[in-house]
Amino acid sequence: MTYSKKLQTASFRLFTSPMMFLILISLPGFVQAQWNYLNSPVTYDSYMEVVNRDTVVYSYGNTGKIYRTVNGGETWSDFQMGLEYSWIFDFDFPTNQVGYGCGGTYFGNFTDVIIKTENAGETWDTLSTNSFGVYTFDYIDFLNVDTGFVASTYILLRTEDGGANFTTLVINGQSVIQIRDIYLTSSGVLFASCTEQISPNNHHISIYRSSDFGETWQEVYADDMEDADNFNNRFVATMHFPSPQTGYATGGNGLLLKTTDAGLTWSQSFISPFTNLSTLYFTSVDIGYTNNAGGIHKTTDGGNTWVAQNMNVPAIVKDIQFATENTGYALTDQKIYKTSNGGDVLTVENPKPSDGISVFPNPARDLVSVKNENGDLISVKIIDVAGRIVKTINQNFENINISEIALGNYFLRIESNEGVVSRKLVVK
Repeated sequence: MTYSKKLQTASFRLFTSPMMFLILISLPGFVQAQWNYLNSPVTYDSYMEVVNRDTVVYSYGNTGKIYRTVNGGETWSDFQMGLEYSWIFDFDFPTNQVGYGCGGTYFGNFTDVIIKTENAGETWDTLSTNSFGVYTFDYIDFLNVDTGFVASTYILLRTEDGGANFTTLVINGQSVIQIRDIYLTSSGVLFASCTEQISPNNHHISIYRSSDFGETWQEVYADDMEDADNFNNRFVATMHFPSPQTGYATGGNGLLLKTTDAGLTWSQSFISPFTNLSTLYFTSVDIGYTNNAGGIHKTTDGGNTWVAQNMNVPAIVKDIQFATENTGYALTDQKIYKTSNGGDVLTVENPKPSDGISVFPNPARDLVSVKNENGDLISVKIIDVAGRIVKTINQNFENINISEIALGNYFLRIESNEGVVSRKLVVK
């Protein structure tokens, strides 16, 4: 199972597109980038799974082709399945040899696809197609080689015999709940993040927990949103548990959830600059990664603070996974990136007031001034709540004309020789 949930869904296509993501981490003056791209085949519209330190597999679009490396990305081979015009949206490897995948198509011949490998992805067999009345399966997670779960938007399946047979499950007795992610902890506790549409613009966001493999469910997190199609998009996109007790979830508007009691209760916070977060991976209870603002951001204190990491060359990140504490891979639509040292700290999000950056007046209407007491500024970008850069300033930072900008809430991405910080700006 990839904790980062499948960007083929409409909401994820929206916020992983270049028009919607606001920041590509591209600061001058920094050398020895610790996320370096591999010479992988084309990765556009692809979905990845890290099997171990050296083995990575990923699907390529709707070609039915799956690529694999067994030497950490130095060379790649491919396996062509007879599933043309079908995507593989998710993978999970319960062992180094046995793995599963799921996908399907909206217009091809092979819907609701489930596949399996028993040789670390060298070859794949089709377990099921066109069998469950849905177009695609989007999420898959296995506890061991026999027991696992597969989900579409409105269907959840369980197998206890390695995919030979599947049982249909219903979350909390409801068939109208939209599934956005499933996660199975190492202790066998199953979680499902869901959205229920109460009315056209009112949504009920929830996380359900099952300790009996999906037979019964308990709602452990709930959030009701009005006007959910506009600025309120706090859906839960992806979950990850580095231990049976400690888990995290991310989603819309920079949402970050955390549990320390095996998912019975969750605390809520938000990560600046409040973009939609679609991938999440923690290598320990304190150290984790997400694709905030299009790049890779890291926390070392359990999600309290986050720092951006250096990528060579910057790209919009869709998926991040780690094989060990320090060896990780990141998927973009251009390349697969790799780090062998946990990434290189580049900038500080959520900076302390001592960073020397001041913004005034705030709120502002016609002019705003940005100053750095600790040195020179390089650039200032004004970003709207949808993630669009509406203005870039490279000089005259003390007299920035904002008279042409619509009234509302914005974020400033302020780049200096010390790094990058974020500030809120209200134009009124």
